[in-house]
Amino acid sequence: MGMRILRRAVVAGALALFTVLLAACASGSTQARDPITLVPAKVDLVASANLPAILGDADVQTAYAMVAAAANDPKVPATMDDLLAMAEATSGLDLTTLGEVVIFADLPDSPDAAKVSYFGVIAAGAPDGLYDKVKADGKNQTESQYNGISVLDSHDSSFAVVAGAAVIGTSDAVRDVIDVSKGSAALSGDLLT
Repeated sequence: MGMRILRRAVVAGALALFTVLLAACASGSTQARDPITLVPAKVDLVASANLPAILGDADVQTAYAMVAAAANDPKVPATMDDLLAMAEATSGLDLTTLGEVVIFADLPDSPDAAKVSYFGVIAAGAPDGLYDKVKADGKNQTESQYNGISVLDSHDSSFAVVAGAAVIGTSDAVRDVIDVSKGSAALSGDLLT
């Protein structure tokens, strides 16, 4: 009887140690974050969409096929599947692997302003190697480090992979997303709600 109790105690202790080790490994790993949690606090426009649900929706696919047929252009993919295949062939990115997509911006104070100068897009589920693919395909871009994250800058936009999400937008917007991933103020309040 005493030996059974000792065995149970050893097994229970080993399971407890294993659980603690798993928790420690999980807390140290980079988990993909919900893209809405990466939106900077200063924005005044935000929208999100579940990209796979939209791309897989039968009505969206039918509407796309109708628009493609009306275009009467052999260069326009005839179906949504053809469009997705073309997008993957040109960018190396399978859009169906992405999750929620969040678009954000800080709109100009004046209606006379001709251009939104602060905007970004965060797409959840950036596949491994996406940063390297964008870097290899890009022309006229420079690479730098910002707050521990590699950033590709071109003439009018920047790109980074932050917390498992692909981020593209104006330079300051992409860097603000990086700051949010490191603890700066994120979107909250009524706009988020």
